[in-house]
Amino acid sequence: MPSVTCFSCGAQVAANPGALIRCPRCGNTGIAPVGPQAVVVHAPRPRRSILLAYVLWFFFGLFGVHRFYMGHTAMGIVYLLTGALCGLGWLLDLFLIPFSMGSDE
Repeated sequence: MPSVTCFSCGAQVAANPGALIRCPRCGNTGIAPVGPQAVVVHAPRPRRSILLAYVLWFFFGLFGVHRFYMGHTAMGIVYLLTGALCGLGWLLDLFLIPFSMGSDE
């Protein structure tokens, strides 16, 4: 199997051309190039707004919509099924949203 070089950390990653791959060292994902190229192309991560997360939290927080927006799908499903853990999770997220947004490296 051919290998490509991760653009972010330089690790060698085994991949078939055109396949979606994940670097084992840094965790970045991308599509293995087709042809003689040897660099992994990374898709940019979407930027998320803290203000929009708070608006979603305030109006739709009991349904977990803000959790889906922040990329926490599992917790979004839990919130959806339990009413944001009977409202306690909704209140706690008032303080946790800034820390749950993730960071761009």
